[in-house]
Amino acid sequence: MNNIGVYGLGVMGQSLARNIMQHGFSVSVYNIETEITKQFTQKYPKLFGYESLEAFVNSLEKPRKIILIVTAGRVVDSVIASLKPLLAKGDILIDCGNSYYEDTQRRMQSLQQDGFYLIGSGVSGGEKGALHGPSIMPSGEYRAYCEIADIFTAIAAKNEDGTACCTYIGKEGSGHFVKMVHNGIEYADMQLLAELYAILKRLYPKDRAAVQKAFHQLNQHNLASYLLDITEDILQKKEQEEWLLDKVLDVAKQKGTGKWTACVSLEYGVPVPSLIEAVEARFLSSMKAQRLQAEQCYAGTQDEETSNEQLAADLCKAVLLAKTSIYAQGFSLIAAVNAQCGYHIDTKQLAVIWQNGCIIKSEFLKDIYQAYDKDANLTNLLVSDQFTEYVKQGREDLQRIISFALQKGLYIPVLCSAMNYVNGYTTASLETNLIQAQRDCFGAHTYERVDQAGVFHSDWLK
Repeated sequence: MNNIGVYGLGVMGQSLARNIMQHGFSVSVYNIETEITKQFTQKYPKLFGYESLEAFVNSLEKPRKIILIVTAGRVVDSVIASLKPLLAKGDILIDCGNSYYEDTQRRMQSLQQDGFYLIGSGVSGGEKGALHGPSIMPSGEYRAYCEIADIFTAIAAKNEDGTACCTYIGKEGSGHFVKMVHNGIEYADMQLLAELYAILKRLYPKDRAAVQKAFHQLNQHNLASYLLDITEDILQKKEQEEWLLDKVLDVAKQKGTGKWTACVSLEYGVPVPSLIEAVEARFLSSMKAQRLQAEQCYAGTQDEETSNEQLAADLCKAVLLAKTSIYAQGFSLIAAVNAQCGYHIDTKQLAVIWQNGCIIKSEFLKDIYQAYDKDANLTNLLVSDQFTEYVKQGREDLQRIISFALQKGLYIPVLCSAMNYVNGYTTASLETNLIQAQRDCFGAHTYERVDQAGVFHSDWLK
C-alpha cells in the first residue's frame, strides 16, 4: 500500500508527486485523463499510476491521504463528491490548490459530518517550488495534520537553520486564508517592482546597464528576494540581440487571489490600500485598447526623461519604507481576521515559512520574524522598533521618488498608497471629523466629541 495519493497531474500536481517520491515516500497518482497518467508514470516509473478512481483509492494505506491539486471552485467540489463513496471514516483529503478559504471551511464541515477530514493547505513557490521545496500552509483538524506532517515537512523548502517552511497554521480554512493574503502581498510586491522599473527607465533613459545595476544594488541585504532575483534575470534576457522584456505586452493577468484579499479587507474593515491598488493596476493594464486611445488625447504632455543620480541613491531607503507599508497592511489583515475567526494563527511562524520556497521569500521577512518574536501581540509593524526606523530613514527619500515620478506622469499607485498608509496610520488626528460632521448634517448620523462623552446630533445649517 502506498503512503499518499495525488489527484490531478497538471504542472503543480506532477511536481508535488515527484517531490514526495524523491523524499522516500510511495505515491499513487491519478488524473481524470488517463493518458496523462500513463505518460507521467512511464517517465517516472517509481510513481504508481491508476486508471480507475477506485483502484487509486484502494492503493493507499489507511487512513488514506489524498492530495487534491485541481482547479479551485466547482472542480474541487466535484472531485470530493466522486471520492466520498470510496472513502472510509478517518480518511484525509488535502486541498493544495488555491481555494477560497470560506469554501474550504464549508467543505471541512460537510466532510467531517460524514467522518472524513479535509486539510486546506496553501502551497506557494510555483512549479519549481513544488518540485524542489515549496512553502506549505496546512490547516484544519490538528489530528489530521499530524497524519501528514512528516510528508509535508520533508518536502517543504528549508531555511538556513534547517527549519522547514511548513507549519500547522490553525483551524478551519486558515491555511488557504494566509495563502490568499500571501498572494495579495505578492501582487503589491510585483507592482512595486514594476513602478521602480518605470522610474529607473526615466532616470537612465538610454542606459539599460544602469537600470540592471540599480536592481542588482537593491537586491542586497534585507531587500534581497526571490522576486528581485527573477527581475534581474528578466532584465538581462535577450532574444535575437533585443531585450525580450520590451516585446512583452503590458497586460498583467491574474487568477483571483489578489481580488479575494481586497474583498476580505473590505468585509472586515481593514485598510490594505497597496494590495488593492496592485489589483486595480492589473485591471487597468487589461484596458490596453482604451489606454492607447487615451494617450493620443494627451500626446506630448508628459515631461522628458531626466537623469537624477540623487534619486537613484534614494531608492534603497524608499523601497524599504514601501515594503514596510505593504507588509504592515498584509499582516494587519491576517491579525484582524485571525482574532475575529479564532484561527489561532501564529503570525511569527508565517515569517518563518515565507522566508524560503514561496514567491515573496526574502531577507526582509527575518525582520518581521524578529518584530513578532519581540512582541507576539504587536498591533502593526509600523510601531515596532526596526520598522519605525525604516519609516523615519526613508520618508523623505520616498517622498522625493514619488514627486519625481508624478512630475514625469508615471503611474505609481503602490508607491503612493504605501506612503499614504504610513501617513494616515501614524497621524493621531485626521480630518475625517469633517466627514462625520457632514454625515450628521445631511443624515442625522450623530457624532462623538473629543471634549465630552456621549453621542451628539447638531443642526449644522442654523
